[in-house]
Amino acid sequence: MKVKQKYVLYLYEADFLKRYKRFFVDFLFREMELTAHCPNTGSMISCFDSNSKILFDVILNKQRKLPFSLEFTSMNKDWIMVNTFRSNQIVKYYLLNTPEFFWEKNIIYDSFFSEKKIDNFKPDFLLFSEKNQDFIKAYNLNNLNVNKIYKKKLFIKSKPILLEIKNVTFFREPYFIFPDAQTKRGSKHIQELIKFLELKFNSVLLFLISRNSDYKNHFFMPNYELDKRFSYYLEKFHHQGGKILVAPLKIEILSFEESEINKEIYKKNQFLKSLLNLNENEILKNLRKVVITFGKELPIFFENITKSK
Repeated sequence: MKVKQKYVLYLYEADFLKRYKRFFVDFLFREMELTAHCPNTGSMISCFDSNSKILFDVILNKQRKLPFSLEFTSMNKDWIMVNTFRSNQIVKYYLLNTPEFFWEKNIIYDSFFSEKKIDNFKPDFLLFSEKNQDFIKAYNLNNLNVNKIYKKKLFIKSKPILLEIKNVTFFREPYFIFPDAQTKRGSKHIQELIKFLELKFNSVLLFLISRNSDYKNHFFMPNYELDKRFSYYLEKFHHQGGKILVAPLKIEILSFEESEINKEIYKKNQFLKSLLNLNENEILKNLRKVVITFGKELPIFFENITKSK
């Protein structure tokens, strides 16, 4: 399906120097050494080397200690989205603007919540049909901050769907692998999704492959070597009827056109000019337009460790 509306970001390119203490990245921007916050708690293995570039954002919030936030790194010819919070923003954008992408994969909804707690579990998204009033009343979902899809209303009582998002950056030929560090939290999320399968919900795990790689003849697999617990529960989720989608992101890094300057970009440029004593042209040379869409779904490789239990 061709996506007409696209998720767009405007970010600044710089040279990667080092990552340290997990949450800090030093980089070189217009020959000045700066530090950005790194919004990724994983190992970020296969995400950078000594020749890497980065894309960073400027956060105009006076309460932040660091005004810069790491968004992408590069390795070889790949750009890699390492900001794990960005994944949910992208999915939310397409849930609202291109529901057909999800409907084609039998994820049927016309309304959804973001991070709405339900029975002590807070999934990334709770998708449902407005026609399913029994579900809405049972979980007291009336008059809440709901996102509604106005393009098309459903005429069926589709089952409510719990949708959990995972950002995949680790690559080892020919596999994209998750997680890149042990994740007790990730295992717990899958156990919660299995519980809701038993309560007659549909549960979906969406793995976003956040690299603009050549996806031909590649697969996704859980990290059996590093996190057998997560791998076991992912297989169990699959065998009990949970839906797993592996969606590669198509990431285009384009030159910035001055005609695209808006109020937000102008404010960020002015901040950089003031902080770093740069002129407008110097800043614009490093500004990039990032366009993100979904690619073709990838197959999954399982070792079937659940059968040996």
